[in-house]
Amino acid sequence: MAGELESLLGGIFWNDDGDDSPSDSREILKYNYLTGKLFVVCDEGTIRYANAREGILKDTWPLGDRRRAEETTRSMSVGTLQPVPDVEINVEKCVMNKSGTIAVVAGTTMRDPEISGAMLIDVGAPGGRLGNEVSAAEIDSKLFESRPGLHVTHMEWHPDSEHHVVILTSDNVLRLYDLEQPDFAEQIFELKSQRLSLKIEEEDTDWNDPVPISFGFGRGSGWSRVSIVILMSDGNLKTLCPVIPFGARYSGRWIAGVIDTCGSVGERKYDESMMWIHKAFDIEANDLDEKTMYRVVPHALESHVPRLSPSLRIESNAAEKDKDSALSCQVSAFHVWHIGASLLGVAMASETGMLRTGVVTTSISPLWACNPPQCIFRGGSIAAVRSQCVDQRLLDAEHRYSSASFVVIDDIVLPDGSGADSTSYGEGAPYDIPKLRSDNISILRDTASPATLLVCQQHLVHGVTLAWAPLLGDHVSHWVDDVERKPLPDVLPFPSVVEIHHVDKNTSPMVSHAVIGDKLSGSAVLSVMSDGTYMLNKIVPKPSTTIPVTQGSLVDFESRRKEIEDHVQAIYAPITAIPSPGPSLQFDRSAPVDSPQNYRALVESIASLRSSYIEFCHKAECTTADRLDFLKDEVSQQFENVEKIANVLEQIEKKQKTLRYRQDKVQFMASNIKDRVKLLAELHWAVPQPASEAEKHFQHHELPMLESNTASLAQEVAMLRSQAQAVKQSGKVQQPHGSASKASPSDLRRIREMLSEHDTIIRDMCRKVRAIESSV
Repeated sequence: MAGELESLLGGIFWNDDGDDSPSDSREILKYNYLTGKLFVVCDEGTIRYANAREGILKDTWPLGDRRRAEETTRSMSVGTLQPVPDVEINVEKCVMNKSGTIAVVAGTTMRDPEISGAMLIDVGAPGGRLGNEVSAAEIDSKLFESRPGLHVTHMEWHPDSEHHVVILTSDNVLRLYDLEQPDFAEQIFELKSQRLSLKIEEEDTDWNDPVPISFGFGRGSGWSRVSIVILMSDGNLKTLCPVIPFGARYSGRWIAGVIDTCGSVGERKYDESMMWIHKAFDIEANDLDEKTMYRVVPHALESHVPRLSPSLRIESNAAEKDKDSALSCQVSAFHVWHIGASLLGVAMASETGMLRTGVVTTSISPLWACNPPQCIFRGGSIAAVRSQCVDQRLLDAEHRYSSASFVVIDDIVLPDGSGADSTSYGEGAPYDIPKLRSDNISILRDTASPATLLVCQQHLVHGVTLAWAPLLGDHVSHWVDDVERKPLPDVLPFPSVVEIHHVDKNTSPMVSHAVIGDKLSGSAVLSVMSDGTYMLNKIVPKPSTTIPVTQGSLVDFESRRKEIEDHVQAIYAPITAIPSPGPSLQFDRSAPVDSPQNYRALVESIASLRSSYIEFCHKAECTTADRLDFLKDEVSQQFENVEKIANVLEQIEKKQKTLRYRQDKVQFMASNIKDRVKLLAELHWAVPQPASEAEKHFQHHELPMLESNTASLAQEVAMLRSQAQAVKQSGKVQQPHGSASKASPSDLRRIREMLSEHDTIIRDMCRKVRAIESSV
């Protein structure tokens, strides 16, 4: 099965050698968690697929160093799909729905690199003459053909629909497409912003609005489920709510929860949100049944549209200088996932090699702009809605940020693979951090461990395990479910970083990555290089020896050290506080020693020493003696503690031996279970599949008919052979001399024609018999 992975990846690029090979990151590898299939989009326009879960489960896919995928090797277990019509796009981005039946690809067109395009491919229904053809269709072709230079910035599948995809384009517009009608966008959200200054006389001509570069969907309960978290080019986060596809279904329980949250906001916002619920689900609040599923109908408010929120407030223990510098870097990758019942995990990677992780804590609520939407009607109902989501931001700090907040938990600088210590930032950090990474960064999530993120770059792939994520998830889930909340530790655990892939910077870079596998088979990272080679390694999270965490973490080491120093100073202050010397006394050296003046100076010096240094030494001696007695008692207590620790250590060693024995036993059992699981998997895949309806119809109806036709044809052939043999024998019979005249030439010619005709019929019958036998 080693040839399966090679045949899957062999020749996927037009050029895999020289300078013409691709160097930018491309999303051409897609793994479907439900089906276990890995799909590869080739430059030639075809799509290959193989069962990656089976390869990981059976340990048949090669692991380790980079290998070359030969195009000549072909495996029967690798399928190839041919889209019809052809995909004439240089694929740069690819997304797939949950069921793995529809894929959407985007990139520049082959006929003109200035024009982009997007296509949907129905990979779940192959057919055609050869059985590998799949239908394809262009998405909003008129938009891209009429707008040269417009390209797809980011796209994702909507989590609540199997046929809705959201595409962010370079003109700062979010478009929601229903792939059952891909010719036009179902909903359009223009993410434009207006800056309103409180001081009219001030004009800031150099001020530039940040633009959206990526987004992710909210999860969980409440309004977060129908919200989108948008990453701006300056590193700030904004939200857009609500965004909901037409035709999707939502439970009445979720709608009731949303209605409950509407009562806690302002009156105006309450009216608009309730009006939206009534329009979207075509129900009244009094008629709501929590056990019923409600379908979203095409809708639009008369005078309001969803509004882009202000930037989320950044909450961090870092200094303002460090906090702002981390956001000033160009963010290159973004990922949003769900933690617990109401938290959204956010990870973003910058071009400086910094990975920022945190959570959005406050529940997201809808915001509305007083701007009538533009609607397209077909058949008396709404077919498309266009909204201008104006962001009215003010210059003062009171209105510049949203009510929601983004809590930064970790700022991690990943090692660059050179072995240098990346934990020491130096003075002015993180301004002085060198640029360790290019813009080609992507963040993936481990399919087996949701708390592990994969930061994929051109020459490095790191696995970052966020140990605090499950703790916060359990903490929030217990709070939402109204049960006893699990307590959080005083200090959240550090993240662990492990290097998974590393290639030399002088070699071909990695251009595409995919996380394959699941909790049963284990997970692995597959990376494809631009020269056609690939690397596959298992994901094994483990603690890192050095954890590069900046001062933006929740742990403030400087304040802790200051507390310890203050405590020590308070204990030893009476000993270390040396009194200040008194005024210096002058002796008259010309006068005799026993003169009254010198005698007076001597008496005053003795009195000064007694009141200052001698008193201090006496107190210091008493304090030191008391401390010495206390330390003697403390030493005896420590000796007792040492004896207790020795006894505990002895017990621990005994338990350690027992645990080591149990560990060996568990490892043996795990190995045995693994062998059994592998055997069960092989038995499962070796079981013959039941006959299909077509095969049963052929067996019971067509096959008997073909057998009867074969028997009748065999009888006809035998009869013709006997007739031909009789004719030949009759020609050999000699007549008596002179008894009759010889046959005329015309009779002989007629006999030859009959023999030739019979011979042709016999050969035709034999050919038909062989064809029938081969088909049976």
